[in-house]
Amino acid sequence: MDRTVRTVEDVLALLDGFFVSESEASRSATGDGRGFWDRFYADRSRPVPFFVSKPDENLAAYLDQGLIAPGRVLDLGCGPGRNAVYLAERGFEVDAVDLSPVAVAWGKDRAHEAGVDVRFLCGDAFALPAAELSGPYDLVVDS
Repeated sequence: MDRTVRTVEDVLALLDGFFVSESEASRSATGDGRGFWDRFYADRSRPVPFFVSKPDENLAAYLDQGLIAPGRVLDLGCGPGRNAVYLAERGFEVDAVDLSPVAVAWGKDRAHEAGVDVRFLCGDAFALPAAELSGPYDLVVDS
């Protein structure tokens, strides 16, 4: 694999190499990326540095400081739902969107285990029909 970094695409390819096998890294990305993310989320026990069992630190700090009051939230790119579940546990009404059905299923499982209601939607955050979203929202989070 060429490790020369000249473009943004080179940086992204290098970073992707940390999380995929050599054979996957050598394949060109095609389509909408759903297959990549489905494979990425398929192994729930896989150690990934940014997969922690707690919410985003800044989000938690803003809530602790009272800077964000409970309301309606749209969580884009929710992945396995760590921020969505955290917000729902604190009284927010949450709609969470991810491209990967595997991630959405994991998020639903986590919400069920936590005993909270999160409305998970599977689809491209940039192309969801307005009818699928139930805004307006008081807060939009990019997980």
